[in-house]
Amino acid sequence: MSARRQIHAAIFDMDGLLIDSEPLWDKAELEVMASLGVDISRRHEMPDILGLRIDLVVDLWFAQQPWKGPDRAEVTARIINRAIQLVEEARPLLPGAREAVAMCKAQGLKIGLASASPLRMLEKVLTMFELRDQFDALASAEGLPFSKPHPQVYLDR
Repeated sequence: MSARRQIHAAIFDMDGLLIDSEPLWDKAELEVMASLGVDISRRHEMPDILGLRIDLVVDLWFAQQPWKGPDRAEVTARIINRAIQLVEEARPLLPGAREAVAMCKAQGLKIGLASASPLRMLEKVLTMFELRDQFDALASAEGLPFSKPHPQVYLDR
């Protein structure tokens, strides 16, 4: 007979679990890429990018269709800024998200947020929905060698 493991923490993802941001990331990405003259109708030629860190998505676009003008870091920043703006406008908190966090907190669990999104976006979203004080730790894959689905964002913090 094995002993039961005690649960000490709950780790949430942001995009697709707390907020419905994937359509907003898509919109921001396509708007910025189109503004650079990139043929966004060729997106289907790219590998699956769902959940991939945005700088890696920009690298894929550049490999497919190099543009003249702003470098990839600037393009990444533009997409992030636009995505944050869209989140502020849409306020896409998913049903049950607030309750799930509160339930975990009520159980005495430490609460973490791990995401491929940039840390400033995590902070912005949690503050916007008045959830920041519920979270004990935030971890972003931004700047890590590997992005999700690789588990590094969960292991290195």
